[in-house]
Amino acid sequence: EKILTKELPGEGNKIYTKALKGYEGSDETQTAQGERIITSVRSLRTTGWILAASYPAAEAYAPLETTGRYFLLATLAITGVVLVISWFFMQHLTAPLADFTRHVKALPGSVGRNQLFEIATGDEIGIMARTFNHMVTTLEAQRLANESRLETLLRLNEMNDSSLQEIADFALEKTVQLTRSTIGYLAFVSEDESRLT
Repeated sequence: EKILTKELPGEGNKIYTKALKGYEGSDETQTAQGERIITSVRSLRTTGWILAASYPAAEAYAPLETTGRYFLLATLAITGVVLVISWFFMQHLTAPLADFTRHVKALPGSVGRNQLFEIATGDEIGIMARTFNHMVTTLEAQRLANESRLETLLRLNEMNDSSLQEIADFALEKTVQLTRSTIGYLAFVSEDESRLT
């Protein structure tokens, strides 16, 4: 009953109203039954007619909604794959650091060469390991030097029956060894502090 009529339909279609004022294009609206539709209008200049075509919005948007679902699933799948790859990559990157941490925890029970952490990387972890090895080597050298000093002091304390010359010779020899000097001497000051021997 609406075909080839000049009267405005009873439901008052807003697209038709806009088309009467010169609008051409598409917009979303509702039918009298409340169904969402997409309506396109075009004026036919030669006849003065308005050509209108409607399509159910649910059908028009169905491909977009399907594409949206596929896009969401693809995004979730890609995100999952990226997370798994990132996890493996981070495990690979942090493996030397984890090894270094285990080595430091086991350090109190280690001696000698086992105290050093061997790593061949040139990155920050490698630099840290080399610095750590230098620190361990320095501390080990200081520990050995302190043990030697303590042994020397104990032996010197036990030389009660030795002559002054034996004590002086022992002290001079051990002092040169402990300080790694190339020369060493003992000087005695006279009681009136006028002569140094």
